[in-house]
Amino acid sequence: MDQGVCRFFCMIGTHRYNGAYRPAANREQGGGPTMKPVQVKSEWLGKRRFKAEGPSGCPVMIDAGMPEGGEGSGNSPLELVLTGLVGCIGIGVTKLLDKMRQSLEALEITAVGRRAEEIPHEITEVHLTFRVEGEVAPSRIWQAVKLECDQYCPVAASLKASIVPHIILNGEPLPPPGQTGRRDRPETTASCRHSTHSRNPYGEA
Repeated sequence: MDQGVCRFFCMIGTHRYNGAYRPAANREQGGGPTMKPVQVKSEWLGKRRFKAEGPSGCPVMIDAGMPEGGEGSGNSPLELVLTGLVGCIGIGVTKLLDKMRQSLEALEITAVGRRAEEIPHEITEVHLTFRVEGEVAPSRIWQAVKLECDQYCPVAASLKASIVPHIILNGEPLPPPGQTGRRDRPETTASCRHSTHSRNPYGEA
């Protein structure tokens, strides 16, 4: 994913200190270096269409669907939330795997956001499926994914939704460390940020 889209969502209300992200509110309490805020400007283009642009200079088109009075000519706001999440986590995971000297050949991340039935229909749970190809140690890919979900990704830290990761390594479902795969249940998950062991909406790992 284009890093400009990730920057569209990354670092809002967070800062990094001693290798971990902490809420911006902690600046006054703990001191330390202050991260520069991220600013995004949006311009109304008529009906429900907006053009947004951040410091990267890469414009993002936003529109609502026809039921909401739009034309569907751009990404929806919730699509961009998930886009920012998979982009931010993907960038972090690839960086960590590089540092771990893992030979990653391909990575595809799919996000499915489950929404509440009542207004405002917020996303309450996000299932992330990582399809990984290459000479990557199972323990290393899980370590990288968990670190990003739990500690390093500022987009994940900014969401209230639970994040449930699933990993498929070289075509095979990969259970988290300490768990053994079950043939009668092909999907295997690990909890991130107080999420429960929920079934993947894809019906796979």
